[in-house]
Amino acid sequence: MDIMARRFSSALLLTVFGAAGGLISVVAVTQIGDSPPERLAIGLALILSGVLLLLGLVRVYGHETGAKRTATLPAKILLVIGLCTAIGGIAVFEPWRADVSQGFRMIITGIWVFVGSGLTVAGRHWEHQQESRYPLAVLLTGQLLSLFYVVFESVDSVLPPIPTPALLLLGTIAGIPVLWVLYHQPATDTR
Repeated sequence: MDIMARRFSSALLLTVFGAAGGLISVVAVTQIGDSPPERLAIGLALILSGVLLLLGLVRVYGHETGAKRTATLPAKILLVIGLCTAIGGIAVFEPWRADVSQGFRMIITGIWVFVGSGLTVAGRHWEHQQESRYPLAVLLTGQLLSLFYVVFESVDSVLPPIPTPALLLLGTIAGIPVLWVLYHQPATDTR
């Protein structure tokens, strides 16, 4: 498979996942609660769906832009998403609020800040290396995990409890697009 066909297939995958994820997130907004994890999952799902849609469209229509610009775009977006994740975790979980669950909220906030900082550092590293495969895989994984949580929360009251093997199967199926991006995307995005 030549590079142009691979680029088009990954662009189509990103566009489809971005559009479908955005639609699912918008529909699920009215069906899930308003707790901090649900607000964070909806926010991340909407942002990451928009990012994937944008990256897919840039790959399809961005032939005029230079290869260096498009190669570092996923890493730059991952850097910004990492900052937003760290700051969003602090804003959503409100660790300064004094009540019974303050310690738990501080631990969860610390985990979100750690994850966001890690994404920022990884995005900066991959931007320096002009790598696009790994940032795309991380963005797609984040979108799929956020969507999985959003869909699970929106149908949780309708469906009976889902057994653990079914959840593991769903997680495995969700990993297929990530593997597609990792193995069908050119190592560097230069032309």
